[in-house]
Amino acid sequence: PHCTDLYTMQPPGRFDRTLYPDTRHITEPTQPLAASYMTDGGRFRTTNLAHSIFAAPDSMQPQQTDMLKQQAKREFRVERMRNRQMEMQERRFEAEAAAREFDEQRIARKAMNQLNYERRVKIGI
Repeated sequence: PHCTDLYTMQPPGRFDRTLYPDTRHITEPTQPLAASYMTDGGRFRTTNLAHSIFAAPDSMQPQQTDMLKQQAKREFRVERMRNRQMEMQERRFEAEAAAREFDEQRIARKAMNQLNYERRVKIGI
């Protein structure tokens, strides 16, 4: 601005110093380089045509996308529970085998102690 304009101009307001860049290319689906770009056929497809029983399933529909995400989450959870159950079952089998082996060794130790005792002490008849 010219130096004489400083006396006639209004002082800058609260929003005058803030830059507002044009972000329409990010959110509007009309720009071809935008992430949310849709062709004219996809943009103007009616709900009736999209939900017709003769229409092919379209993964671009938000309802279909949400349904696929929910299904993937459910499958992941089911698979995680299945894996956890298999791990718990394997741990239980290993614990049972260790307990069985410990009991067998305890019985064997008891028998060996009894034999050693009988060998050392002559039982009087």
